[in-house]
Amino acid sequence: MRKTAAVSAFIFLVISCFAPALHAVAQEFNVAVSPVKFELTMEPGTSREFEIYVENRGTADQRLALHFMDFYVKPEGTCVFEEPGHYPYSCAKWLSVDVPEFTVPAGQRVVSRFTATAPPDAEPGGHFGAVLFRQVPETTDATSHRGTDVIQIASLALITIPGEILREGEITSVSVESKWFWPTKELLRLPVSPPKYRVAFKNTGNVHLTIRGKLTYTPSFGWGHGTVELKEMTVLPDSERYYQGVIPDPPLLGSYSVKVDIRYGPSLLELDTTRTGTAGFSTCPTSLLLIFLVPLAVLFVLFKLVGRRRKKSKGEK
Repeated sequence: MRKTAAVSAFIFLVISCFAPALHAVAQEFNVAVSPVKFELTMEPGTSREFEIYVENRGTADQRLALHFMDFYVKPEGTCVFEEPGHYPYSCAKWLSVDVPEFTVPAGQRVVSRFTATAPPDAEPGGHFGAVLFRQVPETTDATSHRGTDVIQIASLALITIPGEILREGEITSVSVESKWFWPTKELLRLPVSPPKYRVAFKNTGNVHLTIRGKLTYTPSFGWGHGTVELKEMTVLPDSERYYQGVIPDPPLLGSYSVKVDIRYGPSLLELDTTRTGTAGFSTCPTSLLLIFLVPLAVLFVLFKLVGRRRKKSKGEK
């Protein structure tokens, strides 16, 4: 069984895996890399050079060592790193660098140059790997670092080999919570419980898909409507990713129909395919009803008790 890479304290936020941001930042040692992901199209047996910029935003020099790894992204967005060749779509062994270890002075930016070489028998489709920049401890005493966390940051390689390309994906589920007790927005200082949504999208093709979309809800009964923008996200082949969050400024009362449109295509400038999913949810803050009914019930009981006592008093007389 292949050894799993030590990534227990990997300083790599979910959003930095596949967000459209231009930089990923590991705050513990204040180093940034750009781009956080790069896409290459290569013919089998050819090579391509590429660059990654490394910026030290801290006040102390940083010694970094380079490592090439496989990676996988869990549905919620967490990256898992493995040794090169662990996954069948790996391209980690295709990557090389002339300077595997270097120092970035405080407040400076350096460029690290790499080469990607596709083997002659590379299969058509997507191949993926990660370039990890790991912090090298100042001391050379290995025992002093035993048990310490690995501090590293990554740039992700997405390589496509032309040929029989299958670019396909589907929305596997859409769900929005219904809320039946607490209000969905601030009201009478009651606890607020906005409805949560989750959209699951699966890549059923053999190349990575960069997707974006929107979730809209309209009333079948009640008041209020809205749209949630689903930002850019990359989905690897044969994997599933989630869009999840809370409905912003949700409606207070009603029943609502939900429609999700997710688009993808050959590039972000050509999103020519749309997948659609539907769902529904309801909101009804019954806690408000209880607030009014409980005092009325108490008054009703008191009124009944007073009435019985009066009848009893009249009967005794």
